[in-house]
Amino acid sequence: MNLTINNIPNYNNTNFKAKIIYKSVKNVPTVCACCGEKMILPEKMRQAYATISKPLSKVVQKGYLDFYKQYAQIWSVIQDLIKKYPTQTLDRILDNEEEYILLRDAVTKTFASTKGDSTAFARRKIDTEYNKLLVQNRSQLRTAPVVMRRFKLFKNSLSGQRLQAFEQFEIYASKYPRKSLSEIVQMDEIYKFHKAKDILQKSQEREKINYRFDNILKLIKKHSPENEDYFYELKEQALDILYNGAEDGAIRKEMLLDLYKMALKEKDCSKIEKKVLNELKDLPTTIQTMDSFFATAHEQNYSDSQIVASILNPSLSTFEHIIPVSKGGKDSIYNGIILCQECNRKRGNLPYTSYIKYHPEMKRNTQRQINQICNFIIDGKLSLDSYKYYPIKIAETLENYSEGVINVNVDKYIEKALKSAKERYRANESQISEITDTEKELRKKIAALESKIRQGKKAAEALADENHKEYSFMAYLNGKKNSK
Repeated sequence: MNLTINNIPNYNNTNFKAKIIYKSVKNVPTVCACCGEKMILPEKMRQAYATISKPLSKVVQKGYLDFYKQYAQIWSVIQDLIKKYPTQTLDRILDNEEEYILLRDAVTKTFASTKGDSTAFARRKIDTEYNKLLVQNRSQLRTAPVVMRRFKLFKNSLSGQRLQAFEQFEIYASKYPRKSLSEIVQMDEIYKFHKAKDILQKSQEREKINYRFDNILKLIKKHSPENEDYFYELKEQALDILYNGAEDGAIRKEMLLDLYKMALKEKDCSKIEKKVLNELKDLPTTIQTMDSFFATAHEQNYSDSQIVASILNPSLSTFEHIIPVSKGGKDSIYNGIILCQECNRKRGNLPYTSYIKYHPEMKRNTQRQINQICNFIIDGKLSLDSYKYYPIKIAETLENYSEGVINVNVDKYIEKALKSAKERYRANESQISEITDTEKELRKKIAALESKIRQGKKAAEALADENHKEYSFMAYLNGKKNSK
């Protein structure tokens, strides 16, 4: 199976499903190469959805897929699937390779770009539209207790506010066993409770933030009073970065540190730099809370699938292009590592030389991931020929694109792979030798048999000649007898 996609695949190819989702890559149970956290495998997630989604016929009946009525090919396939599988979920139906290709082909013919788009861009557009269809299909899930039990196997991949939200839903599922997740977040008493807590906690976080900046202003007033107004204005700029800056909290924090380092140097306040930076390092990276999620889910009327996706999808295993496609990177297995969806989104197309500055832990965690993949290859769990070269080629890609910042060591893999290759080579040589010896013996036996066959032919010919003579003699005698 070729995992390098240079063209939009042939949708009648029986290996198509495995090709387009990089199945062997994203479903390797490794840690995220950036944050080092456990990830949720896409195939496991899909299997979970297959058991807790509503049947496709009911989803259509409820109007969740009405958007696709305007696309004749897609809508025709959906109607055909309902007739063939009236009680099954779409995720379960798509376990059938033939049905998967049929729907995917309809999405492709509807949404595939024409002139002007690169093949990689066209494929990603198709992927996006296909995933939208799946998300819409999952809008209404089964009751909260069923959903929470089914997704509990992913709990160990969660942390922080997302883990808190998951545990809170477990409590609500037990308390309201007949309700769905979306029905729970729409309950007035739950909304008012979380909204009040959210306002209170955000207020407390803002007080902590103001306390830290006030401490900085006190230090300035004490050691450099002439710059007090300047640093007061700087505080407003810093607050704007903290509340409205980059989505990545680590980047926001680093931007604040850089801003104050430059200001302290410019105003000749290096004596208090350490104390000022310590105050900034204690700032929270976000004022969003678990209660913020519940309040937002109510206000924006989240569906069941949106609630689940908000909690679980950030931990989903995704294929990260080392050299972004937008910057000339190939859509190839040798240009990719595995990041959780959250880290993949945060990185965007930022060069690693810059990104590592905010996430130095990536150096260590990338090595951990490559080590795990190496073990999978050595143990034969990734048997594709492409993977034999993956660790070496990916190490080269990372080192070159990061300008040596990420230097993955694959020496042990090379040693083990070389040893394994030598053993296979010797085993094959031995087998070839045995086959050759067997061939020689067979040739000898064949030669002996051919010789016996030739001798037998001669004997048979001699007997036949003798028999002919006897027959002629008998005929002669019978003739004589009859003449008398």
